[in-house]
Amino acid sequence: MAPDAAIITEVDVLVDPNDATVDIVAIPGLGANPIKSWMGDEKDEKSFNWLKNKDGLQKDFPKGRIMLYHYASAYRGDFKIRQYMSNIADTMLVSLQQKREHDFARSAMKLGQKVDIHCFYEQKETRWDAIIEKLAPTDFPVATLDKLKLKEYREFVCRESATLPGASETGLARTHRDLVRFGTCKDSQYQLVRAALKRIVLAVTRSAKARFNYTRQFSIDPKTHKSVIDALDGADVQRKLKSLSQRLASDSWILKEPEFRDWLEDKTKVDDFLWIYGAEGRGKKPAVTAVVKNIESTISKLEVESSDRSPTLLAYFFCDQNPDYCTAEDVVKSLLRQLCLQQESLANYAKQFIPKAASGGNSTKGDSGSGNSSALGIENLCQCLRDMLTESSIDTVYFIICNLHELPEEEDSTKKLLSFLQSVVDSPQLETGKRVRTKWLFATRDRIAIRRVLSSNEAIRKIDLKDSEKYGNKKGYNKAIAYFAGSVINNRAESTKWIDVAVVQLAALPAQSNDIKILSTNEEGLDTIKELLRALVLTHEDPTENELLGPGV
Repeated sequence: MAPDAAIITEVDVLVDPNDATVDIVAIPGLGANPIKSWMGDEKDEKSFNWLKNKDGLQKDFPKGRIMLYHYASAYRGDFKIRQYMSNIADTMLVSLQQKREHDFARSAMKLGQKVDIHCFYEQKETRWDAIIEKLAPTDFPVATLDKLKLKEYREFVCRESATLPGASETGLARTHRDLVRFGTCKDSQYQLVRAALKRIVLAVTRSAKARFNYTRQFSIDPKTHKSVIDALDGADVQRKLKSLSQRLASDSWILKEPEFRDWLEDKTKVDDFLWIYGAEGRGKKPAVTAVVKNIESTISKLEVESSDRSPTLLAYFFCDQNPDYCTAEDVVKSLLRQLCLQQESLANYAKQFIPKAASGGNSTKGDSGSGNSSALGIENLCQCLRDMLTESSIDTVYFIICNLHELPEEEDSTKKLLSFLQSVVDSPQLETGKRVRTKWLFATRDRIAIRRVLSSNEAIRKIDLKDSEKYGNKKGYNKAIAYFAGSVINNRAESTKWIDVAVVQLAALPAQSNDIKILSTNEEGLDTIKELLRALVLTHEDPTENELLGPGV
């Protein structure tokens, strides 16, 4: 054998029919000759090779693409090399993927692929002394060689080592060396192998077809998908997130909070909720920004680690008083649009929102989209979201909604959105796999209507940002003064850092001083602190309170 042939490491396609529907990959054992292992007689090139001969696998699987994985693992001869199991597995997968990259059918139906394994083990003991004699190098110590040859027959590879937990298996009346060597296609041991492969191929084909048909059933053409995305057009949440990220420091404190970590990592609940609440200026937006970025990073890592796993999705929204961000319809419409962009098949659930003109219906000039406004009502939007959450091909969906309190409480659509959220909170915890797992995070002020929903279930996790009472107690304020002090601070604060500075400033005042008057009138002092903080932000390090307040503290 030529030197180059001895170091080939790849999947070699032996039989490749044009209408192949299944791949059969033969993997030789460690230390075996990858080419001759399958021959009835390795010295006779014309002997029965069940991978290549027409009476072998080709006869039983005419639509099977038969491949052989070449790799060097022998301890002597042409294939001698230092080898590792991890390297063998990795290079096989890479080579197999390369063989499939131009196969459109398999590339297009990733959900339709399935892998099954069947293990064969030897039932006859090996002539041990003959093996030792053949494998030992010429300079091997004679005394040691004689000791090894004391037992004439012994088991070469035990059943436990030759099989895998959970995989099907068959024992063959063969020695280890002749385990996959057969004289003809009528060999009784080959018939056992043939029967096992038939069961595997039949099961894999059925499973792949079922999954492919399911995928095809929910596939959507690009034009329809674009129409759905256009119909749900509204708030540009990515631009909003980018703007907030540039303006506010993404507080990392939330990422270390035990309640948040439990919410993020717990996989036991179908629906999991976390409510972060507090007054204005407590850092809710920076916290939510950090959460969104953290989850985006986590999803990206999951996709890199396993491209064929059920997808995990993220949809988020920042409510405010600007157009496209100020109604319940804006919220749900954006969530639906984000999900459809990440998983195209979900657009099937939202096709009813496509205007009649776009979907091929009759319309007159000037009324394009007029019928769509009623379709995009809050009831229909919430029902569409509910329907999407029955999609079994999705693993988990994260919903992050910030400042839900900005929605007008008196509006009917706001009440219906809260009613929808109440129904999700109250929904029974179904078994995993019955419905999409969801994780909801809300960051709001503490409003009565919101509290009715998010405090109705003890299982809802909560993070309370109410700091003013704690500092009020420290200063000995009564409830009225503590409330006023908190309001003044919160109205001026832009993040939790501003609150901390103001509270430390209050704490430094003499007990007999008029704290509220100072807070209400000392605009110049607070403005100076703000300018100092803005300058220090450029250092990318959080200043200490003593550094901010100076030597007088």
